[in-house]
Amino acid sequence: MRAFFRNIQQKQAKNQAGQSIIEVLVATVVVALVMTAIAATLTSSLRNTTEGKFRSYASAHGQEAMEVFLRERSLLGWQQFQEAVISGQFCMNELPADSAAFISMSAGTCSGGIAYSGTEFVREAQVSVASADEIMVEVFVTWQDNGRDREVSLVQVFRNN
Repeated sequence: MRAFFRNIQQKQAKNQAGQSIIEVLVATVVVALVMTAIAATLTSSLRNTTEGKFRSYASAHGQEAMEVFLRERSLLGWQQFQEAVISGQFCMNELPADSAAFISMSAGTCSGGIAYSGTEFVREAQVSVASADEIMVEVFVTWQDNGRDREVSLVQVFRNN
């Protein structure tokens, strides 16, 4: 009878050894899946943080350009402002420092950009003179992020009050 029980105990020990290998394999697969999910989440989070940082920087640059038009509208008054601006596209990478520089801006596209954190931003304004009493200015700031074109735009309509 002892031999019988000893034989059963040996079979149970062999079955337990096989089960522990399967348990280790299952646990390893579960840990690998969890680690992969964590790595994917961190990568996505980092990408979104970088894009948000660049979008914020582009918005600030766009606002700077729009403030030049707001400043000149206030300083020059409507009549001179309306006479100074013409319809067209203007490179705004270098902002005019005063009214004389603003009035002498010439239409054209940008040939370079503004470098920030290894990325080049291009700031341009599209001016549309709708009538003698309405001028629309749209400022675009564009950049490349992971090989994809990105853009932020701001629109302001100036009216003769």
